[in-house]
Amino acid sequence: MSRVSFAITDYLLKGIITTTSRARYYSFYPWAFWHIEASEAPKRYAEFTSAFRRREAFIALATLQQDSDSGSVVGADAVRPRLGKYSESKEVDTNFAVLPSNVMGGYGQYYGGSLYALGLTHRTEDGIERVAPGRGEALTKAFDHSVAQTPYCKQNHFREKLLPLDVLKKSAAQFSLDSLAEERATEERELLRNLFLSWDRHEIADTDLLRRQTLGLILHTVDEYGKAGFKPSSDSVDHYLVYPPYYYLDPAHSQAGNLIAAPN
Repeated sequence: MSRVSFAITDYLLKGIITTTSRARYYSFYPWAFWHIEASEAPKRYAEFTSAFRRREAFIALATLQQDSDSGSVVGADAVRPRLGKYSESKEVDTNFAVLPSNVMGGYGQYYGGSLYALGLTHRTEDGIERVAPGRGEALTKAFDHSVAQTPYCKQNHFREKLLPLDVLKKSAAQFSLDSLAEERATEERELLRNLFLSWDRHEIADTDLLRRQTLGLILHTVDEYGKAGFKPSSDSVDHYLVYPPYYYLDPAHSQAGNLIAAPN
């Protein structure tokens, strides 16, 4: 059944994974590939993966440093115990894999196929991931605008395995996955909306249309919950967004609001 579910999800939401729910990974990963090439120009794959590992560890550390209860952070189980140690040593180690099972961490485990399907990344013959022209480069510039003035970037700490705890603290707000709501991320946020809903394309493919319609239907369902005065919990999103509206909807009703007002 899970294989069928994954196939349907990929058909209706092409390029968007449901394993994690953090939109900013779609701009962070292209930025990481661009930033590695621009600042370190690795010649070997091992050099590239090492540089990528440091940046992915840093964004996970920054997110949990800013909000220890932040959810859906790739590698949270590996990061949380480290933050306690770093607060005592005043030194941060970014030379670790957020997902030990995959050399490319969350990108390799979850996001690689999605970003490629959305036209954000591509891989060259040397096996090194690159940001793709167009949408990928636009998101890269928007993310860079948000983080370029942080101590982590300005002082080139991304080259180091060990960095001062103060650098993490002073850079956390800008690097956090939760910062998409901030004013400095306005352009990045708009580009992500255009990406997911294909608003930036004059001619859209069937996959773009299906993704747009699916997201529109989900947003409509969420809006109907709001009108009914009910707030579903994020940890039960499947139950509230899928089962009541689509398994038990009375075909005699033209609006989902009548059902959603009493989901049980």
